[in-house]
Formats: sequence, structure tokens, C-alpha cells
Amino acid sequence: MKILIACGASGGHIFPALALGSSLKEKIKDADILYICSNRYLDRRIFEREGLSFKCLSSNKLPAGGYLAYPAFLVRLALDAVKSLFIILNFSPDVIIGFGGYVSFPVVVAGRAFGVPIVVHEQNVRPGRANAFLFRFAERIAVSFSETLSSMTDEARRRAVLTGNPIRNGLLKCDRDAALDDFRFARDRFTILVIGGSQGANRLNRVFAESVTTLEEDRRRAIQVVHIAGDRDRDWVEAIYDNFNIASRVFSFIDRIDKAYSAADLVFTRSGAAALFELAFYGKPMVLVPYPYALNHQKENADVFCRKGAAVCREEKDLAPKEFRSLIRELMDDRARLESMSHSSRGLSVPDAADRL
Repeated sequence: MKILIACGASGGHIFPALALGSSLKEKIKDADILYICSNRYLDRRIFEREGLSFKCLSSNKLPAGGYLAYPAFLVRLALDAVKSLFIILNFSPDVIIGFGGYVSFPVVVAGRAFGVPIVVHEQNVRPGRANAFLFRFAERIAVSFSETLSSMTDEARRRAVLTGNPIRNGLLKCDRDAALDDFRFARDRFTILVIGGSQGANRLNRVFAESVTTLEEDRRRAIQVVHIAGDRDRDWVEAIYDNFNIASRVFSFIDRIDKAYSAADLVFTRSGAAALFELAFYGKPMVLVPYPYALNHQKENADVFCRKGAAVCREEKDLAPKEFRSLIRELMDDRARLESMSHSSRGLSVPDAADRL
């Protein structure tokens, strides 16, 4: 069976696609899977590291500005549509799965032109612009959140299946003590994981780092931080922790995220669906700071996890070091609340989402 999977431009699209591919390989031994991603370095790095077959389209984005930017966007879209047609002609897939974002658009439309069956997967509560359009071409629409169903048309809902969001390959729960040892951390300190993302989240990085420096000295000695700060922010974040003698390990990107998840008592992160469902798999309490420029996708994801008791949400525009400092104090001192959040988080996990999909 030949399977074409279109994903790319963010880990939130790629990692669920990789999880699906792994599940398909287990169930269909001779499956021939080809991935289509964007030509961003991070996309190519992931697929090359995994040793998977892939093709690249451009990293084109729908312009956020005025109409002057649209001609260049449309030219790139037309070129990517032609390239998608040739890929489909050459590969002859039995099915195409689109994971949303720009890359899915030309691939799914070209696939429909050839009559190839289509499955579209939506990671977020609110469908993205590409998927909202592509739903009309899909034989099946897979959604991560039950809340998504209420925003769909009756016709689309009849083709919808609640699968959850597949979590990335190799996410096995590690022994906490072993994970702490790998980070050269003490086993009796409160461990905080901060995920600024592979591209960084500058305000989240800055406000968190400043907040821990204003903690009382005894609290600073009682915590340790794993901080994924992105390439741009890594050096200065590391310098802040060093200047205040805060036990920390700072990374621009981390391949063994499972060890960071296993070590953490509390996680500060954005609220992309991939991160949320991975953290739910580990049953982690979360402080969520939704990315504010994503048509409210992350805010609505965060709202679901907050309503169900798994997380605390703070909007980026309201961030201040004293706010994070208060949260850290409160949660360090309230183990019962942390345990309740952890229990709620675990209840939102869908560990077999890749198999369902």
C-alpha cells in the first residue's frame, strides 16, 4: 500500500505524522510511505535524522499583510501545486493524509484532482484555514478534540472521527530518577521544564528566566530548570541562570524530549496540540502561554486543558515576572493541587491516537 503524508512547517504537524507513519508500518509491513514537508531546515533535519523518504515544497505562507504580497504567494502556490501533481503521478498513492498547514493544501487538492482518497487530520480545537477548506475534499476528517465537532457543518461532522492527536515516536516514559541523573540534577529538587520551542518564544523565555531570579534564595536553591529556549535565546537564558546560581540545563533543541518530560514536576509551555497531548501522556501539570498570533488556535486549546483542570493559562500580553514567580511559589507549596492537575492531564491523554488514525 502506498501512502502519501503531507505535513511540515512546524513540529505540531510533523510529529503526529511521524507517529502515524510508525503505526502504519507496524500494521502494514510492506507499506510504502512518502512524506511531503516544507523546505525549512528543521523539517529536512527531522526527516533526514529519521531516515525517511520525503519530498519538499516551499515554506510559503499566506500573507498577513496587504495585497501586494499576494502575487508572490500565488506564484509559489502554483509552482507547489505543479510539483505536487508530479509527485502524485510518480508515486501513485492509494491514500493521502493531510495534517494541515500550507504544505497540505496543494498536495490534497492535487490528490483530489486524481481521485485519490483523502484523510485530513486537525490537531487544534479550531480548524486552521487550510484544513477548513480541505475538509470538503476528505473522505474522513480526524480531529484531536471533541470540541472541534461542534464547530463543523453537519455534512463535515458525518465524516468526522475523534482520534486524538498522535504523539511522536519513541515517547516512552522514563524513570524519573534516571532522567534527573542524565541532566546531572539532584533528585530532591523541584524540577521545572520550560519549552520555548525550537524557534524560541522570546517573551516566555525572558519572563520566566527573570521570574526565577526574583525568587527568595532558599527557593532558588530548591528548584532546577530544563529550558528549551531556541537558537536565538539560548545563550542569554543560560547566562541569567548562571549569574544567579540556579541549577539549570539550557538547550536550543532537545532530541530526547521524553527525558525532559519524565524529569519535570511542572511545565511552562505554549499550547500547540502536539505539546499538550504529549504532556498529557506523561500526566504533567502545565502553565500554558498560548502563542498570540495563531488565529486563537492555541488559546482555544489551552482553554480546554484549563477547564478540565490540567493546566493554568496566562496570556502573553499579561506576562510579568511577578506573575510567574507567584505561580511557582503556589504550585511548589501545593502538592495536592499539582497531583490533581497531573491526574486531570493524564485523563486527557489519548495514547492510541496514532492507531485510531
